[in-house]
Amino acid sequence: MRRFRHVFTVALLLGFALPAAANEIRAIDGDTIVIDQVRYRLLGIAAPDKPKDAKDRATAVMIELLAVGGVSCQPTGRKSYNRLEARCSNSKGDLAGQMVSRGFALDWRKYSGGAYAPQENAARNAKIGLWSLGYEPTSNPNALSR
Repeated sequence: MRRFRHVFTVALLLGFALPAAANEIRAIDGDTIVIDQVRYRLLGIAAPDKPKDAKDRATAVMIELLAVGGVSCQPTGRKSYNRLEARCSNSKGDLAGQMVSRGFALDWRKYSGGAYAPQENAARNAKIGLWSLGYEPTSNPNALSR
């Protein structure tokens, strides 16, 4: 409940409304969403869990992408920490690709096969998203440093 209030508060502060097509659609962080009480882990990317400001920024971007509407997920059948791995999209396309293109997630080559490497390189070179703040990946794909 506490996380939901945090996500809802961030959405209100940023002026985003969550779509109402499903009973519940919300962001847990930059690479995990919930649709009708089912947790989905976006396949092939890693959004930051650390530091906190990077995680909060990535979560806010995911909230914005969910607000676009038309959110759906196709699970792969595998689980990751009580989340179903899935390919998820909104009405504009692949959520994972949008997160990487905006500079708020990394291509996790181990799971994507490098599918999002071009978007990551473009975001890094253009210094957009977290790249504009001087963040760099660490050996932990979910952690960044400056």
